[in-house]
Amino acid sequence: MDQNNLRLISEFNKNSVELVKVHLSTFRGRDYVDIRVWHLQDPGGPRSELPTKKGICLSVDLLAEFFQAIDRLREFFDQKETKDFEGLR
Repeated sequence: MDQNNLRLISEFNKNSVELVKVHLSTFRGRDYVDIRVWHLQDPGGPRSELPTKKGICLSVDLLAEFFQAIDRLREFFDQKETKDFEGLR
């Protein structure tokens, strides 16, 4: 990957006007994961997307710690006795 290249890994709809995208990128020789909300300019028309400030960009060196945090979050929801969080189990 060069400095201007983003490699799309995954995306999903947050709601009818926003997407969440996960990209890999390289900047100044370091690899990063960018998880960001993108705004759909015209949801009913041709697809036009703009990145927002909502998101996080992490060095790939921090991914193990990030995954641990996600695992803890999942454990928290596994202990809940409510159906509101069933999709996370």
